[in-house]
Amino acid sequence: MMAGDAEAKVEADICANGLELSADALKLGHHGSSTSTTEEFLKAVNPSYAVISCGKDNDYGHPHRETMELMKAYGITVYRTDEMGTVTVTTDGKSLTWETERQGETAKASGNASAETAGPAGDMAGAEETYVVNRNTKVFHRPDCSSVGKMKPENRETVTDGREDLIGQGYSPCGSCKP
Repeated sequence: MMAGDAEAKVEADICANGLELSADALKLGHHGSSTSTTEEFLKAVNPSYAVISCGKDNDYGHPHRETMELMKAYGITVYRTDEMGTVTVTTDGKSLTWETERQGETAKASGNASAETAGPAGDMAGAEETYVVNRNTKVFHRPDCSSVGKMKPENRETVTDGREDLIGQGYSPCGSCKP
């Protein structure tokens, strides 16, 4: 679902019209502003993945902290253009394939389009987890972690290994990304 620049009032109108809104992926409205992506709208769409299109260090502070906290509370994997460059998702009707551009580096993550989506407790049962690892420090992060944008491109890699797999490979979770 593409929310464009819809803000809270428009989202409420969309929810009130009775249409089925669920989608595996949501392009957040208004660049991740706190004036968009209300909890009511997020519950109606119930995405596993979100895309935030915003410029790095933009004057508006997008995405806003409140929006990122909401994504975290619902266990939604976030792809941000300010941190990951161009974000492309393709589907064959059964699965989603994600591709991000990072200064010439391409990272892919796949998720099953029919997988159970995240609920308020952050339960991602049935969905693959996406993390960003720092190969130099051996620390892994959620894609929406602010530390991801600070990593040197040559040290950064996006992976779909599970949390326990990464720990087994000698990686540690970022202090901000611990459950």
